[in-house]
Amino acid sequence: MKGAPAQRPPLVLVSNRGPVTFGPNGEAQRGTGGLVTALSGLASHRDAVWIASAMNDYDAQVSREHGARPFPVKSPTGGEYQVRLVVSDPEAYDRFYNVFANPMLWFIQHYLWDLSNAPDIRREEIEAFEFGYNAVNEDLARAVVEERVPLMAEYGHRPTGLYEVLSNQHEVVMVWATSIAAQVGLRRSRDAAHGLCDEAEPDDRLVAWERRSAGWVTGGDTHVMTPLPRTVYGPDDWEDASLDDWLNPGEPD
Repeated sequence: MKGAPAQRPPLVLVSNRGPVTFGPNGEAQRGTGGLVTALSGLASHRDAVWIASAMNDYDAQVSREHGARPFPVKSPTGGEYQVRLVVSDPEAYDRFYNVFANPMLWFIQHYLWDLSNAPDIRREEIEAFEFGYNAVNEDLARAVVEERVPLMAEYGHRPTGLYEVLSNQHEVVMVWATSIAAQVGLRRSRDAAHGLCDEAEPDDRLVAWERRSAGWVTGGDTHVMTPLPRTVYGPDDWEDASLDDWLNPGEPD
């Protein structure tokens, strides 16, 4: 069986600062910072969506004018991009950037703290992490999910969490809620696209996604898990942990 030509999903770039920021008259100005410089050349030559934080009120206004969706924009220094500006709560963003990320994480990531120089972790920093850093990153992650979810939704998979993890071989874990039947359907369509199965219609989009993601990660794998009682995704009690419920081919609750 031979499927339609693979439709390459767009590359998604995520950063705090984007390739452009906007002024009072809607004029685009080049985004600042080394990360913007490093990624601008890549993004301008690839099918990519660049998701970034709205840096000021003018950015927020432009985002609202485009329905908080990606829109094309030309940088004054050259290059055209598909940009999505994410608007966060101003207080949350202030805590994220001015209390936690810039004065703390920047120094940690550049190895500028040592035994004699270390940050003071007080209530302000803890609250900045809980109500600022987490909130802004959830806003950005939500935007990423909205760009990737439609394909998986066709196969009955719903995103429930995107997590950065420590002490693990993988830095990021994506959790999807689905049913056994939906997962089998996805795998059959993927295998059919590889010529390994004739029990389903091949979907070359799944293969294209695998190939695209393989170019941007050092490794990864998929685990199918059954949630145990009293866990985040599991039933409240063992008596409610019916095998029939877990094997229900319908949509996940």
